[in-house]
Amino acid sequence: TYFPLQRLILFANIYLAAYFATLMVASFVIGMEPMLFFFRNSLSGYIYLELLEALGYILYLLLQCLNLIVSFSNGPTSAKLVAFLQSGVSIFIGLHYYVTVFHRAMAQKAPHTSWKIHGAYTIAFFVLCLFSKIKHGKKEYVQEQYSS
Repeated sequence: TYFPLQRLILFANIYLAAYFATLMVASFVIGMEPMLFFFRNSLSGYIYLELLEALGYILYLLLQCLNLIVSFSNGPTSAKLVAFLQSGVSIFIGLHYYVTVFHRAMAQKAPHTSWKIHGAYTIAFFVLCLFSKIKHGKKEYVQEQYSS
């Protein structure tokens, strides 16, 4: 069973994996990085989009931190490890995205990313989705009754 917090994080990971997969596919379809295309055609819209994405990702990181706190307060070792790895990967991707896209957008510069980076983000968020399949509960062992 999943707790509501874990379901929210799973949904966010699925959304982020699909979002970055869409950006990767779009880069092949239009022949250039989609955010660069958006930057060149509508600078104000691009900056607004990046602000909304940053706000959404900050909320996602807050969910990850809350999950980390809950897991370390009363979860088994596997839950602690999964929460720590999820938080670490999420923070790393967030920092990388901040440096390559968001910070440059606020300076009104073109993003510095490619389909390869979007592919790596897609794989990372897909792996985070797989982490949710790890069972966090303690195993119940069946004791056999021997009749003599």
